[in-house]
Amino acid sequence: HALTVTRLEYVSLVVQNPDLSRILRVGMLDLAQLDENERHRFHLIMYYLFSAGENFYYQHRQGQLDTEQWERWCGTLRYYFTQPGIRSWFETSPIPFASGFAEFLRSEFQAQAMS
Repeated sequence: HALTVTRLEYVSLVVQNPDLSRILRVGMLDLAQLDENERHRFHLIMYYLFSAGENFYYQHRQGQLDTEQWERWCGTLRYYFTQPGIRSWFETSPIPFASGFAEFLRSEFQAQAMS
């Protein structure tokens, strides 16, 4: 339930705010195209998304989240993590994620991000 609520809250947040939607669309491709305030908003929306992913990653590892739901969330993470602006954000984020989750992202999606 929490996974679905989180996904829907994220989508709702972006869809209901055209400015945030534009920031996400532009920032995903190239962070340099955003001004300082837009980069800050981009940071917050990415932190929201990847913090949720980190939470679900650890829930799945502990057997609290079933594999089918985890794989669905992985598809979301894969889509975002393979975008050049998001990779740049991830590598320079001032708030690091837990090392296990960060390594999971790098190892799972690195090949796809580079292709």
